[in-house]
Amino acid sequence: MQLNRIAGRVACAGLVSLIAFGAVIQAVHADPAGAVSIVNGTRTAMVSLQLRPSGTEDWQPNVLQHRTLGVAKAESVGLSGSTCLYDLFCRFEDGHRQVKTHVNLCRSKLVVSDY
Repeated sequence: MQLNRIAGRVACAGLVSLIAFGAVIQAVHADPAGAVSIVNGTRTAMVSLQLRPSGTEDWQPNVLQHRTLGVAKAESVGLSGSTCLYDLFCRFEDGHRQVKTHVNLCRSKLVVSDY
């Protein structure tokens, strides 16, 4: 159980990414008023994804709406405002919930580990 939680946290850390040549190494590219690709790098479907500018309290609505984001699938998310730092709240089909804070969506590059 504890191992699943740790692995889920690692997977959520790598969710904000753009798949590069189908490799395990993935990267993010966005600008403050642009869009970012969210890739589910876990082994279970994502059922909810909410973002908020870091330092604020209110989560934006679920960007997936009533859809799921399957394993290794991507979703484009539009960003507004002048900030690069966002918090992400992820919920998965298997019940895991993860929060990743202060993610720089303007220039992050992440290595994704699957659990």
